Amino acid sequence: MDLTLTLTTERLRGLLTGRATADGIGHEGDLNALSRLTALLDAPAPAFPIVTPWGCGR
Repeated sequence: MDLTLTLTTERLRGLLTGRATADGIGHEGDLNALSRLTALLDAPAPAFPIVTPWGCGR
């Protein structure tokens, strides 16, 4: 295992979206693993319709 983090869900969301840093987060292992993970993620798109109501507009 490269990295284990101890944090809240909100802090994790912040890390994955680039709105927070790893400063002050409990961790075991290589913090560079977090950078390697986030480099694989697309930028967040707040307007993306994750759930579209079925039958809407019919």
